[in-house]
Amino acid sequence: MKFFILAKFTEPKLLDDGVDEKTKILNTYFNVTGGKIDKVKEIKRLQSELTLEDIQKHLVRERPRAKIIEFTILTKPNTRWVQGEYYAHDYDAFVAGRARLIKWTSDFKTLEVECLDKSKYVMDGVWDYSELGNIHDNGSGDKFYPNKPIK
Repeated sequence: MKFFILAKFTEPKLLDDGVDEKTKILNTYFNVTGGKIDKVKEIKRLQSELTLEDIQKHLVRERPRAKIIEFTILTKPNTRWVQGEYYAHDYDAFVAGRARLIKWTSDFKTLEVECLDKSKYVMDGVWDYSELGNIHDNGSGDKFYPNKPIK
């Protein structure tokens, strides 16, 4: 079972002297194997054993100027994919795609989107999830239009 890190951190702004506070699921995870795993106990164990310094090491690999504030250990359930159309804005084309809602154990939600046309270089992956509307957007111009609502 994979356990992920939800990190809350600050990062200096690029254009002025301020800082932004952000929340992100890091690309690092802990893989716990063997037998039946009690998810709640394992989350508590990892949460108590890991320190802010441990998580800072993982965070700076992705965000070199970031400073960790706090973290939470999460798991994600397996959910079903919803088919739909992926709009690849760099190609101005609609291609086959799919997405699924990921409801993390801390009530944090993300959307995992995949473009099924491997000839296109696109910005699929994990997107922010919004319950508003049926069209999902990654902020860079690509969009996903599901065939049915994603729940």
